[in-house]
Amino acid sequence: MYEIDHNIHARMYATRMHEGQFRKYSNLPYITHPIAVANIVRINIPNFDYNMIAAAYLHDVVEDTSSSIDDIMCTFGDDIAMLVACLTKVSKKSDGNRPARVSIDQQHLANAPTRAQLIKLADIDHNVNLELIDNDLDFARPYILEKIDFLHAMNDEVMATDFYKSVFEKLTELELVTIAKIRERRRKND
Repeated sequence: MYEIDHNIHARMYATRMHEGQFRKYSNLPYITHPIAVANIVRINIPNFDYNMIAAAYLHDVVEDTSSSIDDIMCTFGDDIAMLVACLTKVSKKSDGNRPARVSIDQQHLANAPTRAQLIKLADIDHNVNLELIDNDLDFARPYILEKIDFLHAMNDEVMATDFYKSVFEKLTELELVTIAKIRERRRKND
């Protein structure tokens, strides 16, 4: 029962911290994303634990709100704070251009434990979709390729899961859709 209460608390905390934030393309309340990631973890990771669910709810609060890893540690404990820290980007604008920063964040993920990588896999699964392609075609292909590179940074245990294989296949298919739409747009403009 403690784990379920902890997850409810994590969801409420994330809801409060993300209040007033909205998803870029859908304009839905931002909290819909962490909730979706937590549900993807529940559905697709057979050996998930409740701390993984809490971390899924909290995975963007340090990056996108005034909350800190210390706040997460004091409120939810060391294990959840460690998972959230592994899921939080460590690169800064001063680290260079976007490819340089993405490389730093991919290395950070490569050093993360399997549980954190599985949550990141759920995050990628939810973030990369047709909505992205339909709303920002020019950004979609490089973004999809970045996420494929994130998948390559994951450890062998994660790569062996059916969930990893399905996300990899989804991203590969979406890359092909993006290429086809870019070609179609070029033909129309010629």
